[in-house]
Amino acid sequence: MTLDKKIILRLKVLYVEDDDSIRSELTLVLLKFFGKVYTAKDGEDGLLVYKKHKNSIDLIISDINMPKLTGIEMLKEIRKIDKNIPIMFTTAYSDTQFYSEAIKLKVYEYLIKPIDIRNLIEVTSTLAQTLYNDFLLEQQKNELQKYTNIILDNNIVIKTDNKMKITYVNELFCSTTNYNKDELLNQSLDSLFHGDVDPKISQKIQVSILSNNTWKGIIKNKTNFNTNYVAECTIISSLNDAGDVIGSICIQKDITKEINQQRDVKISLMKDKGNIFIKSKKDEILTTQKINKLEQKIRELQKSFSLEITKNDLDVYSHEKAILENKQLKREIMQYKKDYLSLNSDKSSFMKLSKDNTDYRMKNKKLLLSLKSIDEKYLKEAKQTSVNYEIKIDDLEKELNKVKSGFDNLDNPEALMDKLRYWKEKAKDELEKTQNLEKQVLKHADANVLSKLFGQRSKF
Repeated sequence: MTLDKKIILRLKVLYVEDDDSIRSELTLVLLKFFGKVYTAKDGEDGLLVYKKHKNSIDLIISDINMPKLTGIEMLKEIRKIDKNIPIMFTTAYSDTQFYSEAIKLKVYEYLIKPIDIRNLIEVTSTLAQTLYNDFLLEQQKNELQKYTNIILDNNIVIKTDNKMKITYVNELFCSTTNYNKDELLNQSLDSLFHGDVDPKISQKIQVSILSNNTWKGIIKNKTNFNTNYVAECTIISSLNDAGDVIGSICIQKDITKEINQQRDVKISLMKDKGNIFIKSKKDEILTTQKINKLEQKIRELQKSFSLEITKNDLDVYSHEKAILENKQLKREIMQYKKDYLSLNSDKSSFMKLSKDNTDYRMKNKKLLLSLKSIDEKYLKEAKQTSVNYEIKIDDLEKELNKVKSGFDNLDNPEALMDKLRYWKEKAKDELEKTQNLEKQVLKHADANVLSKLFGQRSKF
């Protein structure tokens, strides 16, 4: 048999022997194997030592024939205190006079002197393993009890029989629902469910439990406060020693607060989304208004520009008319000169011609002054109109850029950028119209006027 020295070393032993030499020798041997060895010189002394260290002694090894108290008498007193502590008796006699009483007192082993140390250690090793297993079971039992207490303290626990009738509820359930334990006994588990729960859920739970399967889900339960709570449920089967299903254990975690928080978060998100949508709509309306105002300004500018072009067209017409009249006058002057030469012999005719020639010269001079005035006025207005429209176009581009910068935070920047590009093209068209106007000026004015008005630009 393989000895587990660590397990044997866990044991603490009380060794009772009235023979000093035997006690001393065996104590030295026992100290090599056991964690602690208490010694006593007789039964009375052994009882006193046991009472003093009873909470730490795991095993008693004792002689039977001792003064004051025999081993049997000492054991009887010990059994009054502890009915289960294991004891091994040693004796020099091979008769059976003490066997019957030893059996009644639950003696673990009976050893004949002189003690065979190997046999003692083997027997003790078996006992140590048994005690260690008992220790593990007790430890697991204690841990299981701790877990059970934690579950009972922090979760709602409901027990039922195999027909899903309630047999037990814990204190947390009662404080949560305001139900009394007694009024729920023998009630169906689904009697606690809220009316919103699908009746098929109860059938699924019972089928799962009878099949020894675990059911998990979320159930809405009613309370005696005329309220309800939402629980995360885990329901397992309860089995007897034969492995038969005798009921169920329902463990519920109240998640009402979490559910309400999730609902509040969803409502808050919906409100925020609605506010963002409303703000976006307001921004869209404001942007549309700005665009409409800008379009109105552009229409007004186009109308004004059209009027200016019409006016300038009239001025061009007047200028062209004056040029034609001037040419006609020049032709008439040339004709008069010819007539003058042909009529050189006729003095009266010559005088008349001189007078007419003077009148025509005055008229021509007036027309030239008028033509010059018209040219200067037209050129000045055309230049001012060109400058004014360039300034207006610059202002429009700046305003468009401001509107563009305001569009960056809107939901659909691409659509707005398309609008900006559109109005930029419109502004470009207006510039082209202005340039066409300049071309008209270039077409109808002579070189001196163009040089005064445009300088080096007249070369293009």
